[in-house]
Amino acid sequence: MFGEKLKAIRTKNHLSMDDLAKELNKKFNTKISKSMISRWESNQTDPSITNVKYLMKFFGVDYSYFVEDTDNVYTNKLYQPSNAHPLSKNIVKVPVIGQIAMGMPITAEQNIEGYDAIELQYDIPADELFELECEGHSMEPTIPNGAIGLFEVTSTVEDGEIAAVQVDHDSEATLKRIQHAKGQILLKPDNPAYPTLTIDKDHPGRIVGRLLEYRVKMHR
Repeated sequence: MFGEKLKAIRTKNHLSMDDLAKELNKKFNTKISKSMISRWESNQTDPSITNVKYLMKFFGVDYSYFVEDTDNVYTNKLYQPSNAHPLSKNIVKVPVIGQIAMGMPITAEQNIEGYDAIELQYDIPADELFELECEGHSMEPTIPNGAIGLFEVTSTVEDGEIAAVQVDHDSEATLKRIQHAKGQILLKPDNPAYPTLTIDKDHPGRIVGRLLEYRVKMHR
């Protein structure tokens, strides 16, 4: 598996996950984090095509190192990046979003920290889906901290639906229940301990996706 290969070459070079993240960011001016590397090594998510290239260049290995004797999703795809890699009729690869670049589509390559395999159960094209880790407690008890949400790429949601929203040029999305008002969009938490946020002319923001479902990891 890719994760085992990455861990092996990292430890062989006497690098911690934090060390590797810092070295990659310094060398390639990227935004890879220790947690991203941890998810790659545990095979929770697959790195993007761009990040695979960075790893190859950094460690001085060719593509075969990561795919030899493995059932790797990147076979014959290294120079054909895509936001969704079909594995079978109902299993697809969808991008896992990290930081969000302002003004860019949510699934732009620079926003993607990896890919995850899911069973497609919606009549929605795979390249219009993305995943996002739901961090924080504002949507509890509906959505627990650390849940992984599956979203449809859209800027339009109905009142009462839960959406991923980028607020005030923040590089991360917040998850809130939507309510439209005159000239405003109210972002309402399910947890009453948190305040309602507002999108209007004085507080810019954009809806980037509608929540379809979420799952909770048994071990984090």
